Amino acid sequence: MRGWLTALALTAALGCTQQTLQPGHYVLTLLADAGPEDGCHLYDGGLWAGDVSISGIDLFMNYGLDGLILEGQFASPVNGQPDEFEADGTVNNVSATVHVEDGGSFSCPADSLNAHLTGTVAGPHGFTGLVTLTYSMSNNASQAPGCYAEVPATCELSAGYLATAAP
Repeated sequence: MRGWLTALALTAALGCTQQTLQPGHYVLTLLADAGPEDGCHLYDGGLWAGDVSISGIDLFMNYGLDGLILEGQFASPVNGQPDEFEADGTVNNVSATVHVEDGGSFSCPADSLNAHLTGTVAGPHGFTGLVTLTYSMSNNASQAPGCYAEVPATCELSAGYLATAAP
């Protein structure tokens, strides 16, 4: 009896959930009705991909952009709702690639790249949500070779996505 009560208490304390999402390599694609919002022209037609691993309620994603690793947790499910998670990551001393209409691009130095990913599990091999990438541009970005003169202090890209497991 005492062991059962201990197990019940641990389950309640840990917020134990039954995630259906499987670890693996996921490709993120833009949802047509959800963005991108992109004031600096960072979007190049893709939202990258990443390797997802799960340990209990913890989720990790090697995002595949400048060595960015996202770490987060699943929220406790409420009344049978789908599993949801949030993950964040930061990488320093990166370059932001700014795309222009003629197909060219500029590379501008950034002090950091912060990423925030929300997700709702859509089955064992997929999830959907919102990704936000925020570049804090270097103070001297507008003087950097190849960068354009009117670079703002912060560049942000936000887009709705669908992530599907790669075969």
